[in-house]
Amino acid sequence: MTASGDEDAPLTVLGEFCAKAPVDMRLGRFVALGCMLGVSTEVCACAAAISLPHPPFLRPNPFAATDPLELYSIAAKVFTARDRFDEGLLSEPLMCTNLLREFARQRTERARRHFISDNGLSYRRTHTLAAVAKSLLRSCEPLLRRPSKFKMSDELRLDVLRFLLFG
Repeated sequence: MTASGDEDAPLTVLGEFCAKAPVDMRLGRFVALGCMLGVSTEVCACAAAISLPHPPFLRPNPFAATDPLELYSIAAKVFTARDRFDEGLLSEPLMCTNLLREFARQRTERARRHFISDNGLSYRRTHTLAAVAKSLLRSCEPLLRRPSKFKMSDELRLDVLRFLLFG
């Protein structure tokens, strides 16, 4: 992404960020625009969810859990947690944003483990999701150096995210 469209021209701020971002160009643009619009934490969580191959929830497997009640229990936890974190948004990336917000509120490793267990989450995939989101947020630091005096309501933040995700 250059200012003039010429390959020898200098990169724009957006192009420079996308070249350095640890995600592909499309997600890099998504993250950069979200940071510029003041929803950096949320947009990094969404990008992390999009970039990973599997959601952080357990997948009930009849070969691993041979007891039907155990299999049902796992499926019920996953379904209930998905419904709770989705909040009617019908969007997996936005659901993962809510999940990561709750996960971050757990201050101790013991609380995090309980959170993971209670919500039918995979320990490894949840920690990977959190680490990728944190890494993306760190890569946004050059874009976040300009502090904004404008405070957004949660509803406006959600509208900005929906616009960035769905156009």
